[in-house]
Amino acid sequence: MAWSLDEQKFIRKRPTPSPRVNVKLSLLTESHKQFGVFCNKKVPDKRFTAVADTGCQTTTAGIDLLETLKIPKRFLIPTSHLIVGITDSHLEIIGALMMKIQHSNRTTNQMVYISSNSKGLYLSEDALKDLYLVDKNFPNQDTTLAGTMTTPMDEELEENVCECIPRSMSGDRPTEIPFPPTIENKAKLKAWLIEHFSSSAFNTCTHQPLKQMTGPPMKIMFKENYSPHAVHKPIQVPHHWKYQVKSNLDQDVRLGIIEPVPSGTPTVWCARMVVTPKKNGKPRRTVDLQELKKATLRETHFTQTPFSIVSQTPKNTLKTVLDAWNGYHSLPLDDAAKEATTFITQWGRYRYCRAPQGYHASGDAYTRRFDDITKDLERVARCVDD
Repeated sequence: MAWSLDEQKFIRKRPTPSPRVNVKLSLLTESHKQFGVFCNKKVPDKRFTAVADTGCQTTTAGIDLLETLKIPKRFLIPTSHLIVGITDSHLEIIGALMMKIQHSNRTTNQMVYISSNSKGLYLSEDALKDLYLVDKNFPNQDTTLAGTMTTPMDEELEENVCECIPRSMSGDRPTEIPFPPTIENKAKLKAWLIEHFSSSAFNTCTHQPLKQMTGPPMKIMFKENYSPHAVHKPIQVPHHWKYQVKSNLDQDVRLGIIEPVPSGTPTVWCARMVVTPKKNGKPRRTVDLQELKKATLRETHFTQTPFSIVSQTPKNTLKTVLDAWNGYHSLPLDDAAKEATTFITQWGRYRYCRAPQGYHASGDAYTRRFDDITKDLERVARCVDD
């Protein structure tokens, strides 16, 4: 259960997934020698997806980390350290590694305890503080200022440094899993899937172009005798939001969602960017496409209601829920349709390269292609909640 600000009561809500960060790992071989362990094998730096867990007193990892780094168990530093989980279960520690962990431009050196009965990499509170992922005074900082503690200079530095895994295609479907699919192995299965698809389905890096979904690009179909509509003055963005709004525009350009309108392009269609506050006080960027909606037709495609989907879902079965990140924005826009999505800002004109959110035909086009892609999958239900 979670408290709803809108309804002013507790409502059913799934727990928020554990926060994950992409880090680069380096083995500190000289530090190993201090403990009498001589690692004579060249271990290249590797990127790994880690869980940011402020409840961890020590940085720990599963044996899958050794497999990723291709480090034999004989190179582990012997230790008698005991780690007890939140359910009083003991992690079976088989040794430790001295690792340099890097995120963006910051690093921390950690003794990483390796467990034979867990999966993944868990960064401790101290490691998170070293990497500036949590405040140095955590948990004593004023949480009401959490969204304002980072300076524009820090944000600009973060944007220009990308340590994310290169985005790739999902590849072939795995033919087998490394352990039995039992209730006891549920957490291991989740960690294995996330790691297996860390460079594709679970890669949310904002510094690389989004992959495009398969199927034809979305077209914009105009009604007969329509009249183009264009505005030529932007709505001013409040001063305290300008940096965040411009950064968000730059991010969408990097992702390939929008692009600056080329110099010398005449204005035929042009809407206004509208910025409104979110519940947390941060800016939400939208585009007023009402005039474009009036002049265009929909590619109608029916999808089931959430109630209908739930009613058909078998009882007493295990279910996995996945959410499409930037779903509409994975749908490419036909080149001839880009002009009609032009919008004006204080920083010039932009236009969409992918299906724009807020446009009445985007949902139909996206769900049609999504259904075409997944039509042969069994025991799958698709819900579009816009």
